[in-house]
Amino acid sequence: MSWLMREDQRMVEKLLLQGVISLAEARRLRTPSGQDPFLRDAVDNLLMDLSGYPLREGGPRSGLDQLEYFSKAIAREPTEFAHGLDTRVGRIVLDATSGLTHENRAERRWAILDPLGAPRMDRREAGMNVWVRLLSSRVTDGLLHPALCAGQIAGVGPLSVDDAYNSREVQINRAAPRLYKTWVSDPGTRDSQEHSMRDLFESVSWARSLS
Repeated sequence: MSWLMREDQRMVEKLLLQGVISLAEARRLRTPSGQDPFLRDAVDNLLMDLSGYPLREGGPRSGLDQLEYFSKAIAREPTEFAHGLDTRVGRIVLDATSGLTHENRAERRWAILDPLGAPRMDRREAGMNVWVRLLSSRVTDGLLHPALCAGQIAGVGPLSVDDAYNSREVQINRAAPRLYKTWVSDPGTRDSQEHSMRDLFESVSWARSLS
């Protein structure tokens, strides 16, 4: 089971057992509105693992084994992967994994995070931008409930405003704990809250940030 699916399941189970949601609501939270192809999950999990290092959620090798495995899988079926990854995000991953070796894989991490996290003040902000854009895009594409997205975005500590971090993605990361807490505590307004969150997340989706 992928990291993304494990985290979704854990959050829904916790809400159910705490009495925040009903069983019917739990099913709604866990049911995406569209197909979730294997490659989409694989790429998203890879990006979350890679972005963990600049966000200090992982060590220097975080995601590098996965990146190397991904490169080898692409080499075995280049045509199939090229077709499945024919998106702006996918093409950046394809370019970065072309010619990847055990020796250059740490460098290739930045060949993915730097363009996907731009514009950014430094690589820590690049990691945050990727983290927020990735999860927000899953909401926009019907693969993740907005409340669960807010909870997962809040799972990474905010970047300090004193250090001049202030991108829209950083602002959403700072707002995410409040959004999630309000959704949990005020069930009567969840529909309107979810609509507002969808609009907010759509504003930083890959379609917007890479346009």
